[in-house]
Amino acid sequence: MNAQAPASQSRAARHAGSLGEAPSAVQGDVARTSLAMLYNQLPQGLAVTLVNSSLVVWILRDAVDHATLTLWLSLLICICAARYALVLSFRNEPPSEFDSERWHSYFAYAALAGATMWGAAGVALFPEQSTEHQAFIGFVLAVGKRF
Repeated sequence: MNAQAPASQSRAARHAGSLGEAPSAVQGDVARTSLAMLYNQLPQGLAVTLVNSSLVVWILRDAVDHATLTLWLSLLICICAARYALVLSFRNEPPSEFDSERWHSYFAYAALAGATMWGAAGVALFPEQSTEHQAFIGFVLAVGKRF
């Protein structure tokens, strides 16, 4: 009883250990709850992404090549669909098979794919001949993706 818990062990894990639970069980519950919050909020973010990307395409329709706009929007819609499929898969994952590192990786890579498409918009959708549209795309990329 006089031995201290290692510094690397979290307070929650030490508390759980004192309650008779395995520290890894508590950490697993915390990881699943944290990931559940991310995946539960994702559908709203995807809806906003679809609305914003559609507005970007509509506003830039006269300043950027239609094939480029169509390709960019199509890829972004595919990424959103894949991310929503991840949400559905996450919700249906049996607790016995849950792997927090795997689900965290899925979330991070899917977010990276979406961010890459928005970053590509700064290059592919940048209208050289229209200062107003340049300001718009700069505003969307600088301010719009902070939310």
